[in-house]
Amino acid sequence: HYEHTLFEEFDWIIFMLNDAITQRQALSTLRIYFDGEWAKGAILGRTAADAAIIKIDEANNTAATISAGDLNASISLNFAYFVERFIMTVSKQGIFEGTSA
Repeated sequence: HYEHTLFEEFDWIIFMLNDAITQRQALSTLRIYFDGEWAKGAILGRTAADAAIIKIDEANNTAATISAGDLNASISLNFAYFVERFIMTVSKQGIFEGTSA
């Protein structure tokens, strides 16, 4: 869900200057988005920054990646507990089930 949503919402960044200002804008926009997700309880942490660790800096955006036209964001999320599988078991009642004792 998040990957799809972020790809849709970040089309504005394509063809921006690949510099520290754009990195800060991307980081700020991501922080605002995930602050809202934390407030809804979709990600867990003592603070929103604990729930969503976002890294966009010179460590993951080297001169080589920048010259290649890439801007890298590393996002680590502490997801809330969602239902991933709904397991139902249906069985035939035995001879003694459903009777009063």
